[in-house]
Amino acid sequence: MGLFLYSGYENKKYVFPVFGEGEKVTFLRLGIYASEADMNQNAASFQNYIYLYKNQKYYVYIGMTQNQENVKKIKEYYQMLGYIVDEETFSIEHKNFLDVLKKYDEMLNATTDKNAIASIINDVLSKYEELVSIV
Repeated sequence: MGLFLYSGYENKKYVFPVFGEGEKVTFLRLGIYASEADMNQNAASFQNYIYLYKNQKYYVYIGMTQNQENVKKIKEYYQMLGYIVDEETFSIEHKNFLDVLKKYDEMLNATTDKNAIASIINDVLSKYEELVSIV
């Protein structure tokens, strides 16, 4: 039943981190919401985001990286847009995604262009949805 309810949200994917003894990935969290309606309202301005439903709350993520300098860069980017984001670290075992993330981290590390940063952030989220998400 829950899968059916979530399937109607175009371009919005339920986060399915492959937790375990994999590599550490820092997710940048927009917020934690009590209802799906609140989540959708607060994340409506984002082209891509992913979320995790746990403990009857919706955790919305709008970026991810393995590089601590890139964590700072992503946070500064969102701060420039008026958002405050928090960090949360997960251990990811999905090798294909980790390989893609490493390449995007290299590109993100090499740029200061705000449009390029936005594009890389969106591409990473899109790849996560494509390679890892269950919906």
